[in-house]
Amino acid sequence: MVKLCFYKSDITPTCPLCDQEPETLDHLILDCASSRAIWFAMNINVANIQSSSNAVTSWIISWFSDPSITNQDYWNTWIIMVMITTWEIWKNRCNKVFRNKSPNITKSVKSINYQIQHCFQIMIHRQQQSTLNKSLQFTSTWEPPFIGQLKINIDVSYDDVDKEFGFGLIIRDYTGTCRGVRGRHCNGGLNAEHSERFGVLEAIKWVKDLNLSNLVFESDCINVVNSLKGATLDVQWENQGFVIEIRHLLNSFSNGSVNYVKRTANNVAQKPANKARTSRATFQHFEIIPADIVDLLRDA
Repeated sequence: MVKLCFYKSDITPTCPLCDQEPETLDHLILDCASSRAIWFAMNINVANIQSSSNAVTSWIISWFSDPSITNQDYWNTWIIMVMITTWEIWKNRCNKVFRNKSPNITKSVKSINYQIQHCFQIMIHRQQQSTLNKSLQFTSTWEPPFIGQLKINIDVSYDDVDKEFGFGLIIRDYTGTCRGVRGRHCNGGLNAEHSERFGVLEAIKWVKDLNLSNLVFESDCINVVNSLKGATLDVQWENQGFVIEIRHLLNSFSNGSVNYVKRTANNVAQKPANKARTSRATFQHFEIIPADIVDLLRDA
């Protein structure tokens, strides 16, 4: 702001938070009484920060390039804390300038702690997802279910231009016999992953209406499978409703699971999905499968 006032005389260079000193970046982030109160409440010694860096800009650069770190977990925790605190101070400044809203230290500290906790939750969840990915058996060829089980393969054919999609569902038993096939054309897919979640939801609703049990669902969309197996909802907001409903329906089965397989193990479901989308058709068949559907599935 101090530099800006040289070019635009009607702008005051005084810090909007303390109204005492010129508003430089160093003053705003570290020297201002309002900012220091927040750092103190977060138990962070500003004097140590200032002694280790010549300017705020070099201190911020060090967040991403410090070469001397041996305890990475400690460093990550520290960086999260100072990043969020700095961001909160900047938000306080903007609220004062643009909304004439004076900062509340107690509310600021509460907001910082909430955001820190949220970051930790995301980090933990991503670690869990990474472990889960490593533990998943990425089946590359279709394998029949156990005796007494039914396996439902799910796939979606998505058109990113027209936002149309078709989903295909195949039910097979432990002998590999097709017990049912369904395809449906739909409009309004937000993206491929959104459509994949819709396909899984429709598959579960379908077999529930058929009163089937002891089921294994397979999909080649790993993000969908991970979101259903994970403990938290680390998905985009428009997909959260699908995930919640799918989990609820899965819990209603005495024995039901959703597993990830490679696309080569899921080709059989891609055939009716493509047919449903390109023909804009909806169909389902049980036991007696029409010849054209049989031809689609023969080479899958």
